[in-house]
Amino acid sequence: PRHLGALKGLDRIYARQGRYTELLHNLQAQVEAAATPRQRIGLLQRIAAIHDEEFLDHEHAAEAYEAILKLDGANDIASLAIALFSISAVIYVIATAFTGGGVA
Repeated sequence: PRHLGALKGLDRIYARQGRYTELLHNLQAQVEAAATPRQRIGLLQRIAAIHDEEFLDHEHAAEAYEAILKLDGANDIASLAIALFSISAVIYVIATAFTGGGVA
C-alpha cells in the first residue's frame, strides 16, 4: 500500500508483532511517501535502530544514518552513530588480529 494511513497502520502491527523485516519495508515506503525532510529523518532513524538493535547489521544502520546526513548534514545523532560504527569496526579488526581471527 502507498496510502500513508495504511502504511502507518501496518507499521503498528508489524512493530507490535516483532515482524522487523516487514517493518523495514514498510518504513522505507513511508520514507518515500513522507512530505517533509523532518518526517524522513524520523523514519530513517527508526530504520537505523532496527538494523542496529534487531539485526545487529551495522552496515545497513550506517547507510540509514548516511541518508539522514544527506537530508541534514548537521544531524549530530547520525554523525555520532557513524563515528561509533567506524570505531567499532577498527576495534574488531584489532581484536581479531590479536586473537588469531576469533574474538572471545
